[in-house]
Formats: sequence, structure tokens, C-alpha cells
Amino acid sequence: MGQIAREVEGSGGEINAWTSHDETVYHLVLASRFFDAGLDILADTIQNAGFDPVEFDRERHVVLEEIKQGLDDPERQAGQGLFEAAFDQHPYGRPIIGTEATVRRLRREDLVAFFSKYYVASNLTLVVVGDFDAESARQRITQAFSSIPAGVPVAARPRQVEQSQLRVVAAARDVKETQLLLGFHTPAINHPDVPALDLLAVALGQGDSSRLNLEVVRNRQLVTNTSAYLFSARDPGLVVVAASLPPGRVDEAARALLDEILRFSREEMAQEEWPRRAPFWRATASTTRRPFKVMPANWASSPPSAGDVNFEDRYLASLEKLTPADLRASGCAVPTGVELDRFAQLPEPKTDKQRAKTEKTTASIRKLSRRPRLEPTRGFARATAAGEGTVS
Repeated sequence: MGQIAREVEGSGGEINAWTSHDETVYHLVLASRFFDAGLDILADTIQNAGFDPVEFDRERHVVLEEIKQGLDDPERQAGQGLFEAAFDQHPYGRPIIGTEATVRRLRREDLVAFFSKYYVASNLTLVVVGDFDAESARQRITQAFSSIPAGVPVAARPRQVEQSQLRVVAAARDVKETQLLLGFHTPAINHPDVPALDLLAVALGQGDSSRLNLEVVRNRQLVTNTSAYLFSARDPGLVVVAASLPPGRVDEAARALLDEILRFSREEMAQEEWPRRAPFWRATASTTRRPFKVMPANWASSPPSAGDVNFEDRYLASLEKLTPADLRASGCAVPTGVELDRFAQLPEPKTDKQRAKTEKTTASIRKLSRRPRLEPTRGFARATAAGEGTVS
């Protein structure tokens, strides 16, 4: 890979790769005059990878270090805990990077076998964006990938069965703060409700003017910070709401988070507030979907997941048309009952007390009402009406 990077950088370009829950993407950016060189690099990588044993062991060490760093990151550990609870039958519940045990067990022969089975034409989507002649590029691509085997498409993944009861998971660990996460099951990426759910997540938990920050952090001072995002992928995903808080008050904080989500379903945003908030929310929703700053990276990721090369255009057009009523409807669509997953990570440095604390917290959270009452506070209403920086 080092030699490939040097070739690309020598032409003034950049190369990168990443793996999501749905696909692995190899991303190359070059000036259009270097199209042939870039195509040759990608075609050779996909069809003739050698997997040098020395480089294989070196990369294994790099991955193991990344896994170790993740284990030392409380927020990442809490997030993984929520996904394991929410997707207990689906691969989305597994860490993308793998585990220390699976990576240590991996042999070069395993990698070669995986590559031969899955890096085939039936599993490959090639996206080209830029200044070039489409027909000429198509001919050159066909020639460059002429030797790739057709192979067999990836088999269907296990389906996550619809929940019939509330899921609550708690874990006591040697951490400083409590991490509280709520997961609400949502449709797959190509569902027409996705733009509204994306905007709902932004309005809830991204930026200083978000509902959770204004109410739960600044007004009620129950938590130190909050966030929310939509995980939308090829299969059904999650709206994730997260909060960090000092030890204690987990029940009260969980109810406050749910209250703000329910507020969107029961109270349509005031018309005077919408013009001030909506542009920022739309911009945030559209840009946070992009894994890199350059547009081709997003084009490389969205079409395979959505099964539509025009997904991004449809998504942005839908985002622009959303109204306060749509936002309220998306709030109504978020399931807050039996399809809700809750994960709490609790501070407890003494290992002999962690199990008892975990069981106590799990039981306590289960007692919370599945559909909490909506209890607006006047302080929040005054804060949002007055704009940022004013909390009564």
C-alpha cells in the first residue's frame, strides 16, 4: 500500500480507504489527465493484491493498537454497547474493526481466501465523478477490470427481528462519567422518512441551539453534554441520543432526554423559530453524512448502500422541502416504547462492586415509564423563544 500511495501522491493526488458497516471503499482523487494512471492503480489493487507477509504482520499490529485505543475510550465503548444491544442478531452489532481475539487469530491465508471470495465483480461498484468523457472512460474501465472474476454476490445478512420488549443494558466500569445512550430503531437509508429523521437528530442534539443542549444541559443542568445522530445504512438503523453526566441522576436524565424527543411529536415548532433554525440544521444534516470533505467520497459511499446512484440528489431535495409539520411527524415516527434500547455505562473503579451496580442500575432504568409524560418547562420555552444564550 505504501508504494501505491507514493505513486498517487507523485501525481498530485490522494488515496484513502475506509470500511463502514455496509462496504469497504477505496477512494482515489486525481487530476483528470491522470485518469488512466489512477484506474490502473485501482484495477491492479483489486485484482492482483499480493499481501506481503511482513506487511500483513505490521498492519495487524496497527489494528491491534487501534482496538486497544478504542477500549480506553469510554464514549466509544458505550456506543458499541448500545449497538450490541440494539443489533443482537445483525452484524451492525459487531465492531467494524473487529476484536483483539479475531484479529490475533487471523492468518494471511484467511485474508487471501476472503479476498478471493468477496473481491469479485458481483460485489463491486465503481463510481467515477469528474471531468472526463463518459463513454471513453467506460471502455477503459471495462478493459482494466477484464480479468476480475464474476464471483457470487454476498449472501443476505441475518435480519434483526422486531423488538417485542424494552432492552436495557448497563455496564459498570472504571470510568469518570456516566454515559447514557438511547437507541430508537429507524428504517433503512433509502426510506423516504430518512431526511426528516436526519433533521430531527440534528435539531435534537447537534449544536448549541439544539433542543437537548438548551433544555437538558443548560436549563435543567442534568447532564454535561448531549448529542444525537441518525445511523442510516443499507438495513434499518438507529436514531442515537447520548449524554454524559456525573455519577447519579441516571433515571432523571433518561426521562428528560425522552421528554425532548416526545416534545417534537406533540408540539410543532413555532413558525418564527423555524426560519432561524432550519438553515443550520439542513446544512449540518447534509454535511455530516459526508465521510470526507471532497464530494466524490460521498458519491462512493451512498449509491451502494441506498441502491440508487441518484440518492444524494433525492436526499438533498427532500431535505430542502421539509417543514415544521414534517419534523413533528418524524418525532411521532420514532418508537419510544418496546423498540427502545437503553445503554448506561457507570463509574465504578472497584471490580468487586461492578456487577452489583450494573444490576441495580438495570433494574432502576426498567422501572421508568415506557411512554413518559411530556412535561414542558417554561424555562425552556423562554430560552428557545429568546434565541441562543438566553436560558431562564
